[in-house]
Amino acid sequence: MSLLACGAHGVHLPSNDIQASEARVLFMQAGKASPVIGVSCHTVQEVAMAEAHGADFAVFAPVFEKDGA
Repeated sequence: MSLLACGAHGVHLPSNDIQASEARVLFMQAGKASPVIGVSCHTVQEVAMAEAHGADFAVFAPVFEKDGA
């Protein structure tokens, strides 16, 4: 993970990436004890999954439908 190489203190994961719990393990293996991990979510179920896997925050979007223009 290049974010570990650059010394990042956390990550914001897309909904189709690894689980927050998996990212936390990778950070801990790299010696980062308290990473901040967020997850983009598009459904209530994805928010529940992010929480269940220990995400620190979830970003819920899109809220409104996109204009076709």
